[in-house]
Amino acid sequence: MDSRQNDPQDGVIDENPFSPEAMATAARLLSTEQDRAEVAQATAALSRDGYCVVEGVLSHEQLMAVRSEVDRLNAQTPASASSFGGFDTRRAFNLLGRSRVFDPLATNRLVIAVVEAHLDDQIQLSEASTVTLEPGQRAQV
Repeated sequence: MDSRQNDPQDGVIDENPFSPEAMATAARLLSTEQDRAEVAQATAALSRDGYCVVEGVLSHEQLMAVRSEVDRLNAQTPASASSFGGFDTRRAFNLLGRSRVFDPLATNRLVIAVVEAHLDDQIQLSEASTVTLEPGQRAQV
């Protein structure tokens, strides 16, 4: 594709979403300042502790559906076959590709606000997985 700027006169339109023109007009963040202020304590906990809890992301019904889906995926997933992975640990990968039940965890405005407040506009979701340690699982590396 021609890398020239969009020019309706000559019919050249750069449809690349990462072109300089597209990036100049794109919104940098999905969350609002108000969203990021609302989760300031969670963001501080993430920076301080490496994790945070964001209350109210899922309704009770959504939470029950997520738990049920995790149980279903765990039943289909063999335990790890190595001490590194944990012999009594089940890891289900690609959650967003396996069930729509997990979508609210990645698309919730408060979750996005925490991520954007922590990482600014440098976000890319590349893995959504569960790690379930069964009773008796020893500490892992």
